[in-house]
Amino acid sequence: MPSFVVVKTIEILFPGLREQLAEVLIAELSLLGYESFWESDEGLRAYVPADLFDERALLPLSQQYGVAFQKQAASVGEWSPAEEDQHPPIWLAEGKVYIRNQQQPPEPTAPISLVIESKLSFGSGHHPSTALCVDWIMQQAWSDQTVLDVGTGSGILALLADRHTQGTVEGFDNNPWAIEVALLNSKLNLPNGVHFFVADPTEVERSYDVVLANLNAQAIGASFAELKRYLRTNGRLLLSGYRVEDAEPLHKLGQELRLKRVRTIEKEGWLATEWQ
Repeated sequence: MPSFVVVKTIEILFPGLREQLAEVLIAELSLLGYESFWESDEGLRAYVPADLFDERALLPLSQQYGVAFQKQAASVGEWSPAEEDQHPPIWLAEGKVYIRNQQQPPEPTAPISLVIESKLSFGSGHHPSTALCVDWIMQQAWSDQTVLDVGTGSGILALLADRHTQGTVEGFDNNPWAIEVALLNSKLNLPNGVHFFVADPTEVERSYDVVLANLNAQAIGASFAELKRYLRTNGRLLLSGYRVEDAEPLHKLGQELRLKRVRTIEKEGWLATEWQ
């Protein structure tokens, strides 16, 4: 397995959070420099570089949302098989896609099989928003369409899209750690031609036939105009990562940008919408 640079990181545990509140905290913490998040039965774990950590900035969030937090140091980059086994293998898209990590056995009967190491970077396949995106990709009949995966995380959606098109597939993230993980997953799923790179949304200048954006409500709202800019004429944009209660303002924003909402799909209160 490729080695990673060990970065001194602070881990914050918010125990016993409801899923909806976890999404709100992820959005708030992202603004404070937190780069990676991991949801489990124990709660939400958030990771921030030690030099950016400010405990005083957490106190207002703790009071506003009525949540406790626990702090500890963590060296992100050193991983054990036990950590990778937190998520079991999963079948998605009605049994068409099988996702596992390196420590788990392959499934020879799977039409499509991906080896995904999430390593605290969003995209193990277990979150409903990722499952919605996988379902949508598997329903597409692409030939040589070009695809951009925005906020690629583990690279799972870009790697799946690469199985469906002969066109260029690219994925970017503004978090260098996420791109390290995506590059690892690219090597684990050879052959593929996905290009992963670090960038801010404003730095991407190319246009694409398909744009995938599995983000959160706040990130979608802030970057909706940029997402439209990436689209070629008659291109398709897939938005996911927001809940039913967040839909109205986001859908209104899409209409103001003169995009047409083609369809909406839902899973466990999470939405994915296709725009043109």
